[in-house]
Amino acid sequence: MRIDPIWRPLLGVFGGMRDASFAEVKEGHLRFRFGLLFDHDVPLGDVISAEKRASQFWDGIGWRLNPLTRTVKLLGSHEGVVELKLRKSSRTWGLFPFTRISMSLTDPEAFLAAVQDAQTKQP
Repeated sequence: MRIDPIWRPLLGVFGGMRDASFAEVKEGHLRFRFGLLFDHDVPLGDVISAEKRASQFWDGIGWRLNPLTRTVKLLGSHEGVVELKLRKSSRTWGLFPFTRISMSLTDPEAFLAAVQDAQTKQP
């Protein structure tokens, strides 16, 4: 996960450190983890699209939820942000439904390529 140096102390208080924050492609699902506050698996078959997106200052930094767009944002930077649109609604923290998840990554192109590769290998 990409976390800009200026935000590391603040996010670190809530466990949002680079070692404990990542997105990974696993067999049949994607795992998103942002420190102690967010750890969620998404079935690969539920991903409609995955692409880079522009992030603006009003998107904020940290663990963000936009109930109007049903988006969870896991941002440590406004650079390298990818967004996945999901076929089915999922819930975060057991309460809030979302159909989009955005995360800032150090290598968004590699992650998107891995997602695409895993989707083509799905039965």
